[in-house]
Amino acid sequence: MITGVLFCISHTLLAQNTHEKELVIRGEPMLSSDQIIADREVNYDVNGQLAAGVLIKTSLKDLNIESTLGVLSIMGYENSVLILLSPEESKVNIYKEGIEPLNILLSEAGIDLESGKVWEIEVTEQLKKNTSDELTVVKDLEFLKNELVANRRDNKNAEGILAAGLKIYSDRENLEVAVPDSDKLLKIQKAENYYLIYILPGVQEVRISMPGKKPLTINLAQTTLESGRVYSLRVE
Repeated sequence: MITGVLFCISHTLLAQNTHEKELVIRGEPMLSSDQIIADREVNYDVNGQLAAGVLIKTSLKDLNIESTLGVLSIMGYENSVLILLSPEESKVNIYKEGIEPLNILLSEAGIDLESGKVWEIEVTEQLKKNTSDELTVVKDLEFLKNELVANRRDNKNAEGILAAGLKIYSDRENLEVAVPDSDKLLKIQKAENYYLIYILPGVQEVRISMPGKKPLTINLAQTTLESGRVYSLRVE
């Protein structure tokens, strides 16, 4: 009986492995049809202009917001924050601890501030996109305790050894998966956001590639895969 599983990926892959996130705008900014800035003295900037507003819709908490000319006021609501800005404002920065900030150049985002009017944007977080020329493991190999490889003939080799399953999750398209020891790869199934490969215990490595990127080698030499079990990792 196998009592432990050692997951070992090369030092290089571990050094590149991150879970960094970034703040992003989801969808397109929209001029609000039901929000206006009241014509009150507290809503005017130092130049005597009535403020413009940006309503930030988000489920994220503890956001810090700055702007080039200074935020006039901030009003927090459930799942949204309304900030008042000078209509001459050009840039808004949104920060959250541990996440790469969102720096919004208003004109480039399609936001044209106007006194008394409010723009709406939705802000969320996502894993940072890998823009390098290398594929990277962003979530280590792990055992999926609630999934099994079906004990069927097409999941076994000629000697009747049942394969293990390896799910390779990725948002990238056109990934190619290969096993140098080809007789240990039984088949590959492609789903919407992952590849499921059926490999025999004892496989040494899996290679992942795509056009325009350097190939990525997953070293399994010191990893014990068990027949019938399913494992996963994420590549970006």
